[in-house]
Amino acid sequence: MGVYLEIIFTVLGGLIAGVVGLSSTYVSLRAHRREMHFEEHKENLRLLESALRQGKRSLWPFTNGAEDIELPHKYEITPALDTGINFILNILVTKYSDNNMY
Repeated sequence: MGVYLEIIFTVLGGLIAGVVGLSSTYVSLRAHRREMHFEEHKENLRLLESALRQGKRSLWPFTNGAEDIELPHKYEITPALDTGINFILNILVTKYSDNNMY
């Protein structure tokens, strides 16, 4: 009976050692894959940041100050707004321009 138990415990010990070895390898490879995936994300975010900074320089007009921007000297007013503005200026302003508070 002692020989059989020795064989059984030897095989059982080998199985346990194999399972522990496979588990530790799996955990190690999984951690390595996770780390590589994280590094890949960091590199992608660095590239995205540099692209956004370059795009901001080319699109944002206020990077050199507001002096570089010129507005047109003549402003276009649509006829609907023109009628409303004329009504305000001609009727309301002249009607209430006697320095009284209303």
